[in-house]
Amino acid sequence: MESNERLLTVKELATRLGMSTPWIYKAVESGSLPFVRLGEAIRFDPGEIKAYLESRRNVKKIEN
Repeated sequence: MESNERLLTVKELATRLGMSTPWIYKAVESGSLPFVRLGEAIRFDPGEIKAYLESRRNVKKIEN
């Protein structure tokens, strides 16, 4: 994590991804999303989320 980036809350990540907070919690429970647990709080490193999204990118080649 870069020093100028702060960790995101579940609600903030849900908003950024355009997903619901229950979806975020399910992804955390299944181990799909990288997260940081601070006591009872769940937080997300923006850099790790960006890397996760890049790894999930599915680009199809269009063949003529």
